[in-house]
Amino acid sequence: MKFLNANDMTNLIKYLKLDINARHATKMMGIVALYTGAHFAEIAGLTWKDISPDFGTISINKAWNTLDNSGFKETKNEQSKRIIRANPELFALLDQYHESQNFLRVANPLGLVFIGPNGKVPSSNAANNMLHTALKNINASKDITFHGLRHTHASYLIYKGVSIYYISQRLGHANYTITMNIYSHMLHEMEAAEKSKLVVALDELNGALSKTAKSPSRKHS
Repeated sequence: MKFLNANDMTNLIKYLKLDINARHATKMMGIVALYTGAHFAEIAGLTWKDISPDFGTISINKAWNTLDNSGFKETKNEQSKRIIRANPELFALLDQYHESQNFLRVANPLGLVFIGPNGKVPSSNAANNMLHTALKNINASKDITFHGLRHTHASYLIYKGVSIYYISQRLGHANYTITMNIYSHMLHEMEAAEKSKLVVALDELNGALSKTAKSPSRKHS
């Protein structure tokens, strides 16, 4: 499993934000992946009706058939249909992107969020090529595929202490055990770090008790 560290993640977002333009839809798709953890096919299947800035949510209820670019398809499973919360910055960027899309004057009867100047949804190959170039330009510590942005999102939330149960629902996993298995290595590392904190905390407590025991008691006059 490959994912970016927090520093590379931040630098990648900064880089992609420099070109919010519907002519380069894959860059905005990358930002959405980093902020939501959605699959490429789920992002490709988003319509503007799924974007709700007033409620601060994005509805993932379908996916796009990326193999032949033939249209919508069902999500991986029922749990994959979900409504996730997003940060205000993402909606602001999507609004900026939407404005640039209007200038393209491309027929978009389905109301797709991501449709290129050629009237087609960008392919996964195009998204991967964009990402490889972007990671090279920011001197990232590793090269990952577009799917790795999903792992990056989840790993960042784990790093920030977000509940694994909430992360599981956000990613659309059938159950949280799947999430635990996928990110077990990271969870074990965090568990080891927490154990170290526990030992330090108990040692500090023991030190405080020792000082209390050794301090001379005041004599009452």
